[in-house]
This record gives sequence, structure tokens and C-alpha cells, in this order.
Amino acid sequence: MIHEQKGSSNYRNIGNLYGCIGDVHRSKRELKRSLENYKKATELYRNAKDEDHPNMGYLYNNIAVVYYDQKKYIEALDFHKKSLAIEEQHLPSNHPDIAGSHNNIGGVYYHLNKYDLAMEHFQQSLQIWLKSLPGDHPNIAMSHNNIGLVYYNLNKYDLAMEHHQQSLKIRLKSLPGDHCDIAMSYRNIALIHEQKREWKQALELLEKALNIHQRAFSSQHPDVLQVKADIQRVSVNLK
Repeated sequence: MIHEQKGSSNYRNIGNLYGCIGDVHRSKRELKRSLENYKKATELYRNAKDEDHPNMGYLYNNIAVVYYDQKKYIEALDFHKKSLAIEEQHLPSNHPDIAGSHNNIGGVYYHLNKYDLAMEHFQQSLQIWLKSLPGDHPNIAMSHNNIGLVYYNLNKYDLAMEHHQQSLKIRLKSLPGDHCDIAMSYRNIALIHEQKREWKQALELLEKALNIHQRAFSSQHPDVLQVKADIQRVSVNLK
């Protein structure tokens, strides 16, 4: 139990404790309990009339992530926007955390099939990270990947290919060769080749993706089963 002492001098420490407890529950996929603790922390800041404290941006972001994991995308979007608003009050405009919030907002819009809005935020995220991080940082690869996904869903396959190849190039440079993000890039590029009826290229990349996933996961892992289904679907066109 946490003893909540009266007075504003302790509320931040207590709020931080609730936030840490929320983090532990989230790491264990106990999303409901995680959310309860994050909200207790935000209540302490609100009761102390400190709603714009930088810690609130962190808490709002974590609440949004929980809602996202619960597939409650409207609620996630609301809290990601609240987090971004606080970050913009306290951080320089090119701070990586602001890029992270734009990326998160873009991800929610992507799942809501609002691709124009997703693209807007993914592009903002990429531009900030390009200014604030090394050129081979994994976050930059992630931004290219996300932009590629949007272009793919807009049927703009050449633009999707450009960004996914850029993402793969960075990942091959900055990550271990058997990292699952590299497998993801192989699969994303393969799906573009499939749409362009370039079956052989698609199959080669899918087999690379499967090889990585099989080293990392069990035979029944969703990523392994997904790529196997892709391979079966593409292979039919090579017969």
C-alpha cells in the first residue's frame, strides 16, 4: 500500500511510484491494473493543480499506450495528443520525444485507416528525428517503415518501396542480422513485390524473413505462421 500524505511536497514522489507500478503491470501485460495506477498518478498532479508538469506528458503517453494495446484507439489518440501538448510546452521543437509522440499519433491514425493524418504525423516524426538523431538510428528506420506502410495502403507501391528499402538499409547497419525488425522489413518489401507480380523477388525475401523468425520464435508463433502463409500464397504463382 502507498500512504498518500497531505501536501503538495510529496505528490510528485507518490505519483512517480504509481507510475512505476503502472510500468511493472504493463510489462506483465496486466493492462487494467497498469491503467489504474497511471490514472492514480495523474489524479495526484491534477489535485495539486500541476497538470502541465512534464511528468504528466509521460503518464499520458503511457495511458495512451495501454489503450492502444487494448485496441481502444480513440482513447489512445486523446491521451497521445495530451502528451504531445505538454511536451511542446516544455521541450524544444526538435526534441526526440516530440517526434516519438508524432509517431505514436500516426500509428493510431493508421489503425483507424486515416492514412492522410497518419502520414502527416509520421512525416513530422521523421523530420524531427533526422535533425536530432544519428542517420542510422533505429527510430529513423521505424519512421521510414511506417511511411512505407501508409504508401502501401494507398497503393503507391514505388513510394512504399523507397521507404521500406531505406528502413531496411538502416536496420541492416544498426541492428544484429537476426533482429526481427529486419525480418519485418524483408516481409514488407516482399509484399510490394507481390503486388507488382514480381513473385521470385517476393519469395526470396519472404524466405529470409522466415529464416530469422524461425530462429527467434516457436513454430506456432504468429509471425512464423504469417510468413509461412505468405510463402504459400506467393509460391502458387511460381508454378
